[in-house]
Amino acid sequence: MNRLNSVLLAIFVALTGVVLVVEKPFAGNPYERARERERPLFPGFDGARAAKLEIRSREKGVVVERAPDGTWVVPAALGYRAKMQGEDSVPGFFERILRLKVREPVSDRPENRDRFSVGEQGTLVRVSDEKGEALAEFVQGRFDINTSDPDFETKFNLATFVRRSDSSEVYLVGQFLPMGMKPTDWIDTSFVRFEPTATTEFTIEGDADLVGPRVHVVKQGDAWTIAGPEGGPAKKEAVDAWIAAIAYSVFRDVAGKGDDPSKFNLDKPLLVVRAKTSDGKEHSARFAKGPDGKTYYGSKGEGDPWVFVMDDWTVEKNLLKKLDDFREPPASQPASAPASAPSEPPATRPR
Repeated sequence: MNRLNSVLLAIFVALTGVVLVVEKPFAGNPYERARERERPLFPGFDGARAAKLEIRSREKGVVVERAPDGTWVVPAALGYRAKMQGEDSVPGFFERILRLKVREPVSDRPENRDRFSVGEQGTLVRVSDEKGEALAEFVQGRFDINTSDPDFETKFNLATFVRRSDSSEVYLVGQFLPMGMKPTDWIDTSFVRFEPTATTEFTIEGDADLVGPRVHVVKQGDAWTIAGPEGGPAKKEAVDAWIAAIAYSVFRDVAGKGDDPSKFNLDKPLLVVRAKTSDGKEHSARFAKGPDGKTYYGSKGEGDPWVFVMDDWTVEKNLLKKLDDFREPPASQPASAPASAPSEPPATRPR
């Protein structure tokens, strides 16, 4: 080995040693080593002890709280029930707090709070118990897109700056994004809920100019038939679409609770729909035009105290149908079902 090769070999060995000392390639995956340094932002947080959840900014805010009967409600939505299933529910939010883990702080200086938007301009998240004591309280940086911000790339990468309210330490965490700060972001907006495939019959009736003759469609085997003197086979596609529209319908907002129905014109509804399912239950809803002419008021059942605001397209496009919308054209009658329909069976007719 000549002198040059010897020198190069010595340099290579020295560099290899430096790499082994600094990078520690045999000490495990760097990502896993970083994960080992993670710790919960709120160790010991227990959502079962929570009685109140608040999310506030300088402009707006929302409160969700546990009622005396143990259910979670939104006071600003007349005390209507909060969502309790899914990522965007109360339990789902508590799970996200449990998963909120941090490593080393990016700053521990109070003067840097504004830089990371975790001061007064941030979003405050507070979960407290029955005594009002905080179980978790932190400020999350706002996502104001400002390309001249020196931290723009980090913020726009949807990482999140958070600071515990009792500390000056600021952490960079994975995307957290508290849910909306409107009451309707938290309430369970499902209107009439049932399994569409369990439907055995349905009716549509109301204002004569809007609905025309009463629609009553009954399932016989695998086919749908228009009952009564207007009888005939019904189009399966139209039937399936209508049932799905009522079974999965949602409302926009809560309008009232326990009010006189005449206040919302629901004593004289423009549209009444009913659907029966194989378990013998009847699911019904009434609708009346809202004062703005672009929305409807809706109520469920006969004795349900709640009144809801519905989008006009939910009612007019999806639910407001006439007999002709379901009737099979004459040419398709032999392929769909017998042309003659049985007389309306009183025992199964919805109220």
